Amino acid sequence: MSRGRYLCQPGVGSLIVAPLALAGFPAAHGWAGGEGAASPAAADSTEVRRAVDAGNAAFLRAWKAGDAVLFSMLFAEDGALLQPGGRLIRGRDRILERMKDVFARVRMTEGTITTVDVFVLGDTAFETGKWRFTIGPIGQPAEPDSGHYVEVWKRDGTRGWHMWRDIGVPR
Repeated sequence: MSRGRYLCQPGVGSLIVAPLALAGFPAAHGWAGGEGAASPAAADSTEVRRAVDAGNAAFLRAWKAGDAVLFSMLFAEDGALLQPGGRLIRGRDRILERMKDVFARVRMTEGTITTVDVFVLGDTAFETGKWRFTIGPIGQPAEPDSGHYVEVWKRDGTRGWHMWRDIGVPR
């Protein structure tokens, strides 16, 4: 997720990306029955939160390293990034090409993603949170920026979780 004014400067682009990203979800749950055992819903919520946290960590790694492949793999095949003005970049391949262009010019030097809430409904998870990033032109000083985000995650056929919609809101 890469939101903020640094992406709206001339020559940098106008991408708004929220943190979050690809994280594996176990193929089998192995829920135990009986007294005191976690319900499938509770176990599912816990596993989704772990996947979201792992995805957010991968998101930060991709930005810091300039790794467009890692970044794009955080998204579902039909995932989308919301840009300022409401334009969507749809599809993992288009996200990959966009991020190659972005990472050729800018890099994250510092970044934090704080998940506030994750709500799971079947094979869809809704995440809200706060971000604070320092992203700027490679080799030049950059100012920190911050905001909030909403991520919609989808579980795919392999039971992995990927970003389906990435909506960042700069402050």
